[in-house]
Amino acid sequence: MTFLAVTALILLIAVIIIILYLLGQINSLKAKIPGDITTNMALMNGKLTEIEQSTIKLFGDIRQKVGSIDEKATNLERVQGSIDKLEAIFQNPKSRGNFGEFFLEEIVGDILPEESYKFQYTLQSRDIVDAVIFTSGKILPVDAKFPLENFLKWQENGREFLSKFKRDVKNRIEEISGKYIKPQAGTTDFALMYIPSESIYYKIVDEIPELIKFAREQHVIMLSPQLFAAYLSILLSMIKREKVAEKIKEVINYLNSLEEAIGQLSTNLATAYRHFSNGMAQLENLKKNIDRLESEIKSRSLSEK
Repeated sequence: MTFLAVTALILLIAVIIIILYLLGQINSLKAKIPGDITTNMALMNGKLTEIEQSTIKLFGDIRQKVGSIDEKATNLERVQGSIDKLEAIFQNPKSRGNFGEFFLEEIVGDILPEESYKFQYTLQSRDIVDAVIFTSGKILPVDAKFPLENFLKWQENGREFLSKFKRDVKNRIEEISGKYIKPQAGTTDFALMYIPSESIYYKIVDEIPELIKFAREQHVIMLSPQLFAAYLSILLSMIKREKVAEKIKEVINYLNSLEEAIGQLSTNLATAYRHFSNGMAQLENLKKNIDRLESEIKSRSLSEK
């Protein structure tokens, strides 16, 4: 039985004791009341009826509240079960990595167009990164394998695990910088480090800001889920502008090719017109020669007559 149910049961017992005490007081009063017994008994019976009705109503309210308490206790047990499952997830390093990658993929897929990103992408170096974003002809690497084990121990067992957590994060930052940032192989000159919790990110900002500085020095940007979503929104605007610029470039190239085609057509038309004009001139000369021959034939015919 839960703590809340036990509390309700104690409350119920207390109410019963109060009712029994009131009944005892009533019986005591009945023995002391002088005068008309019938009248007094009628009054007492009325009071008893009121007390009985109030008791029935009180019992009903208590049963309802106990039921509500049991329902809340059941819900609390379910919540505790969910918490236990989450703790089990975070106790397993592989599960923690999958947990971070899952939410990374959810955020990226909700914001960016499908052709703008890839998950579990193999770089030219043969290293596999959790996600990449294609922007400005470059590949932006995103890592989601944040080291949580010693962070949890730091929170549960005290600051003795703080130095271990700092070491884990620095090692991960150096690994991201060394493995994924390869401008000569087409990547950007920086990478993103996704931290799968707002509270963890701001814990770092508040208590160990030197990690943020160290990440910047290694060209790694540490982002919480909200900051990561905001960053992706900015990238989306850039991607849209790039697409518009590409379309404008395509239109300009098409207009340039169309201008060349029109110029060639004009040249061809001019040549055709020149040939046509020469042909017309030759036809005109031919007509004149024919007319002249006709005149000579007619004049000879008349002289012979």
